[in-house]
Amino acid sequence: ISLGLVGSEMCIRDRLWAAEIKPITNGSWQDQSIWPGSQFPGALDDVIIPAGFLIDLTGTIEVKSITVNGILRAVKDASIDLKVEWIMVMGENALFEIGTANEPMAAGQSCTITLVGVNDNDQVMGMGDKLIGAMNGAKIEFHGKESVSWSHLGTVSMLVQIKLPWLHLLIGL
Repeated sequence: ISLGLVGSEMCIRDRLWAAEIKPITNGSWQDQSIWPGSQFPGALDDVIIPAGFLIDLTGTIEVKSITVNGILRAVKDASIDLKVEWIMVMGENALFEIGTANEPMAAGQSCTITLVGVNDNDQVMGMGDKLIGAMNGAKIEFHGKESVSWSHLGTVSMLVQIKLPWLHLLIGL
């Protein structure tokens, strides 16, 4: 259990229960000093990046959810492995950004976002349980190096099978 004072609020956190966690200053997600009580958010925690805050994303991170009202952006040349049930970017100046148009994520760089957890019917803003979403003027921008890849296959025969609960298609090409 950790106990700390954040602003004028008493903060008690136990790693066995979920908590709503907000950084106390701008900085790197991997810098303990930006989090209340200098404790990183854990797999059960709901993280909120408040408006006006800028948090740099890098390394391995596992949390229940992330709500971005400020800016969450990938660090240039960093490898990222993010496990989260959902990410919601909300508000006119809110931004979730990986790479930029001028400096896209490099080909050798790794950024993996895995939507995890059980379907607990969260229905985040009516969008479902596992999602990366934006609303109210927020932006999600993912920029990677363009790559051109193609092969001349000549004559190819292919069988495509699509199974959905309400549809079963078998297509020969």
